[in-house]
Amino acid sequence: MTFLGMTRAGAVAALMALSVAVPLGAKAEELKMTSFVPPMQLGWKHLEEWSKMIAEKSDGRLTFAHFPAGQMGPPPRRFDLVRTGAADIGFFLHGFTPGRFPLTEMALLPGTFESAEQGAYVMNTLAPEWLTKEHEGTKILAIVTLPSLSIFTPGTPIKSLADMEGKRIRHPGAVVGDTLTNLGAVPVGVPAPEMNDALLKGVIDGLATAYEAVAVFNMTETVDYALRTRIGSGVFGVVMNQETYDALDDDLKALIDESTGVPMARALSKAFSEAESTWAGKLAGQIEELTLAPADAEVFDAALAASVEKQIEALVASGAPAREMREAIAETAKSYMP
Repeated sequence: MTFLGMTRAGAVAALMALSVAVPLGAKAEELKMTSFVPPMQLGWKHLEEWSKMIAEKSDGRLTFAHFPAGQMGPPPRRFDLVRTGAADIGFFLHGFTPGRFPLTEMALLPGTFESAEQGAYVMNTLAPEWLTKEHEGTKILAIVTLPSLSIFTPGTPIKSLADMEGKRIRHPGAVVGDTLTNLGAVPVGVPAPEMNDALLKGVIDGLATAYEAVAVFNMTETVDYALRTRIGSGVFGVVMNQETYDALDDDLKALIDESTGVPMARALSKAFSEAESTWAGKLAGQIEELTLAPADAEVFDAALAASVEKQIEALVASGAPAREMREAIAETAKSYMP
């Protein structure tokens, strides 16, 4: 996999277009880049490729030290590591800190986007106006929306809304957790590296996650069924410490700016969607993929729509401009071009 899905030649050509004169007296800097995901995870691999390209284009003046797999602390601390300057760039999941990013997490509501790439375009287009305050102390490099999650279960398939009743389902964040609650399930928070163990020990009955996660976290021998439904999504953030960014020479800022934002987010979201399809195909012989019968799908979709309205009402009650954000999302989505 090359930088943001391009061929290496295309990636080099894109960065060559960003060439500017090197300032006199420019100093080399090493930035610390961190995440909770393992090194083989798709998003991290793309960010490593991006960092190598930035190092190459800056003639070594901007290099990166990589700290994946939670080396700098537990997953919920990832954003704060960057905000406080302990790390310079972080790749994190907004859902690990419930309630902290309410407008960003509206992307997780069921049926918000037609595709992950559309979600990336919309959320990054809206980020300067709507999401900067939630990410105070950092510069948003990308908001990466994921394809719709599936519900994976061992042993017992879920074929209707009634089958959700009382099921203990691991979720990737409070928004999806609330959706599960509204569908009659019992949401359970389990750290990603512990998901397989939780399934094997019967702590949970299933997972709301992605095929890639099933593969990366070694659950292919544990789960038997996958229900493909618009239960919700996930949102990754890529952020940079604001003071670190502000201290960079202008040409280095230009390298960062031109290779992040909507282009980075769309490319990453597209890659996640393609990976989801690839992994679903690879695991077809091990995991049976389920779709709801038309009558069951109608009932399920009605419950999801009711859940979305309930969650928006809760956000409004908390003081968040959720309806305005919802309208902004819908309006911006109209300008999306695949």
